[in-house]
Amino acid sequence: MDVRRIGSLLLGLALAFSLFAQAQAQTQKVQVAGYRFPPFVMMENGGHTGLTLEVIEALNDIQTQYEFEFFLTSSKRRYLDHKKGFYDLILFEDRRWEWRDRPVSGTRVIARDEEVFVAHSRQAHGEDFFQDLEERQMVGMLGFHYQFANHVTDTGFLDTKFDMLLSSSLKRNLKLIRLDRPSLAEVAVVPRSFLNLYLSRHPDARQHLTVSDRVDQVYQLRALVRDSSPIPVESLDRLLGQLEKSDRLTALRRKYHLPPMDKDTDARSQ
Repeated sequence: MDVRRIGSLLLGLALAFSLFAQAQAQTQKVQVAGYRFPPFVMMENGGHTGLTLEVIEALNDIQTQYEFEFFLTSSKRRYLDHKKGFYDLILFEDRRWEWRDRPVSGTRVIARDEEVFVAHSRQAHGEDFFQDLEERQMVGMLGFHYQFANHVTDTGFLDTKFDMLLSSSLKRNLKLIRLDRPSLAEVAVVPRSFLNLYLSRHPDARQHLTVSDRVDQVYQLRALVRDSSPIPVESLDRLLGQLEKSDRLTALRRKYHLPPMDKDTDARSQ
């Protein structure tokens, strides 16, 4: 190999490295928050899995300008972490959950879900059982907003008004119902997606659980983007639109047992 060919090769390598370095420098990291809330974020086999993690992966697959990274928060801590600037956006949130007065903008609706009431079949023989919740031993989740409680998350209020036992595990709450100990827990309020996931993994539980026809609330879930985020809300909305158009988002919602989207969901929830 002569000197000119060696020089040309080295120049090509230098140019390639320079272009790679420029691409890396231009890639902006975006912190995406999530908290353990099956099926969106779950701890399985020593790591976090779930719909949120797969959407982050999908967003990284379809572009190179942004590198989306998962940031773990909690249902109670997510507002403080947002205030401190620890993350740039959060997936699968309803704007009614204490977000309206915060510096965030919402994308299109990317999923819907709903909360339902569940009791042991030996206790609940009809819809009447679920009518007067103040007379029932309730079990719910810390930091969650329930419509029957006017979206108040204060533990003292929930305990006084509804005698509500709060935990950090939806799975544990259903286990309490399955124990059939009315003095401890009579009614659990759970998302439909989690209930569907739980029953798919524990089909024997169907004979022990009665699910009310009553729906506490319907979630209109979006990505909420900090006003100072590296990615503008319009850009994220376009990326989510690509995932929707390619049916990748539809496939993920189906995989994680979310109810199907209504065609006019977004129009109704503005």
